[in-house]
Amino acid sequence: KMVVRHGKYGPFLACPNYPKCKNIKRIVEVVGKCPKCGGDVSKRTSKAGKTFYSCTNYPKCDFISWDIPAPYFCPDCGSTMKVVKRDDKTYYVCTNHGCKHRELVKEEE
Repeated sequence: KMVVRHGKYGPFLACPNYPKCKNIKRIVEVVGKCPKCGGDVSKRTSKAGKTFYSCTNYPKCDFISWDIPAPYFCPDCGSTMKVVKRDDKTYYVCTNHGCKHRELVKEEE
């Protein structure tokens, strides 16, 4: 049975005899689907303390973003899209500065 421990990069699961026992597992917060491979995108913390988002299928998939990614690419230019929240509404916005594509996310009922 594993127990929750807290470390430099957040909580993780470890065997009760940690650090003598080295069996650990990172707890990941899944925030959506990867636009490249369809896998899960998890919220992570860099060594500098910044939050970033990456695909859990790494190294097979190399998707990484500083913004929460939308689950698909921009239909106009093919770039990744990010989630933006404004005025109690959620939008998917294209990350390509030359493209102005944005769409309102419909609320799930």
